[in-house]
Amino acid sequence: HSTDEMVRGLMKTVSMLRRNHLPVLVVGPSIEYDDRLPLIIARYRMSGENPQKLPQRFLRDESWALDGQMRNTFGFLPGVIYVSILQSMCPGHRCPLYAQDGEPMEFDTHHLTAGGSTTVAQKALISNVLDLVRERPLKKK
Repeated sequence: HSTDEMVRGLMKTVSMLRRNHLPVLVVGPSIEYDDRLPLIIARYRMSGENPQKLPQRFLRDESWALDGQMRNTFGFLPGVIYVSILQSMCPGHRCPLYAQDGEPMEFDTHHLTAGGSTTVAQKALISNVLDLVRERPLKKK
C-alpha cells in the first residue's frame, strides 16, 4: 500500500470518530532505519567509531515525508491531536540510539523495544499530548 492510501484509510477512521464526537489522537510514524538498529550499532562498535555519532544517513527519508503528510492532514482538524514521534524524539534529525534503560531503541528497522516504547511514551506522547490539550482543548465538531 502507498502512503497516500494509508493516510486516506486513516482519514476515513478519523472522520467516523469525529462524526461520533469522539476525540482522536493520531500518532505519526516511528523512527525507521534502513537496516536493523542493533546491527548498525554493532558495526560501528566493531569499527571503533562511537555509535552515538551514528550517521543519520541510515534514517529512512520516507518516514519524515509521511510524518509531514500526516501532520498536514490531521494536525489542524478540530477534535484531533497529532503527535509527531519524529519531531519529538529527533530534534535536528538526530534520533536517540538507546532507550532510557540503556537498550537499543529498536530491535529491527522500526519496531520499538520495551525500553524504546517506554522512552517514546515518556518523551513524545505524554508530555506532547498534555501540552497540546492545554494549548488546544478538544472541541466537539
